[in-house]
Amino acid sequence: MIPLKIKLLAHKGAEEELFNQGRDLVKTMIDADKIDFDDSDPDVLFFLTGGSERSALTGIEKGKYYVLVATSAGNSNASAMEVKAALRRMDIASVLLDGEETETRLYLNRLHRVKNALASISHQQLGLIGEVSEWLVASEIKPEVLDSTLGIRLKRVGWESLPDFKSLTAPEDFLSTFSRGNPQDVEKAGQVFTLLQQTLEKEKFDALTVECFSLVKNKAVSGCLALAKLNQEGIPTACEGDIVSAAGMILAKALTGSIPWMANVAKIGYEQCLLAHCTISPDLVSDFEIKTHYETGIGTAIQGTYLSDKVTVFRLDETVSRIFISEGSIVDRPKHTSACRTQIEVKFPKEAVDSLRDDPLGNHHLILPGDHKNVLMLAARLLNLDPVPG
Repeated sequence: MIPLKIKLLAHKGAEEELFNQGRDLVKTMIDADKIDFDDSDPDVLFFLTGGSERSALTGIEKGKYYVLVATSAGNSNASAMEVKAALRRMDIASVLLDGEETETRLYLNRLHRVKNALASISHQQLGLIGEVSEWLVASEIKPEVLDSTLGIRLKRVGWESLPDFKSLTAPEDFLSTFSRGNPQDVEKAGQVFTLLQQTLEKEKFDALTVECFSLVKNKAVSGCLALAKLNQEGIPTACEGDIVSAAGMILAKALTGSIPWMANVAKIGYEQCLLAHCTISPDLVSDFEIKTHYETGIGTAIQGTYLSDKVTVFRLDETVSRIFISEGSIVDRPKHTSACRTQIEVKFPKEAVDSLRDDPLGNHHLILPGDHKNVLMLAARLLNLDPVPG
């Protein structure tokens, strides 16, 4: 566990007793094993008194995000406000919090959780099986960018280097999960699942993105059920070779414990949008049926009723410098024949709909059940990402 580094700040000549009181105060806000009182490279600047402005700015770094905490005592807040203004002038992101409010305690604990989640994805391995699909012209993160921003390492494995899935056996658990489908089609999908699972183990991948349309065209089998099952089993797995979505799925799992559903934005209205795709995890739906893959009418796909009424929708851009995040409410779960199999109609804030229409980061978006906007926004701050209005 990586502790939060907290720098206590007071005027010149302040006695040690003042700093001891400060340490005791901080420990009422966050557990002692989650913090380290360290003046070097701090995460939190904790103002005990005024006259601490120069000390606060010593060692400040561009590209970092700083949490400033002040109280009503000893001109603490006056000092913190002066420093926040200086940080803004230096184009350094920060937030100023009131140390006497309950929300600040929640924020510090969230900060600790997010910092550790981001550290946990560093050096994870993402496997790209096949190529990025040719229509994804805004969804290919360069390997060096993926590594330098998120610490995720990308490795491509060609379909031609893998064994024929027809020589493999579909697991019983897979067959029982999708038993309501055509047995022969589900069997073939289960063999693809085994192939992907073996590749994960052999290459020691933590996540996958799979170019699946070549399977449909060349082998008359879709990867939808295989990808859905991998997500159900805790392996972030995107389709169409989408690297942006795969990176977002890795990030979401680390931050929330849940793997989001990757979906197309199939329609943008004035207040709501239609989101749809064929690879949703069975855990996220009820009453699902096994249909054919939408675009090709071949293979298998999931058409289910999305369980949650509230969702958080987000997406990174291909340079990992911007992020779209918005909460939404599901107003309908249609079954249009003109879109991918599982579908939700989501009502968004107006500024989110405007962003999706006027400044999209791409097509595929990631949907998490529930409210995770605060955690994602904080992660964006720590990663120095620019949030798109949502």
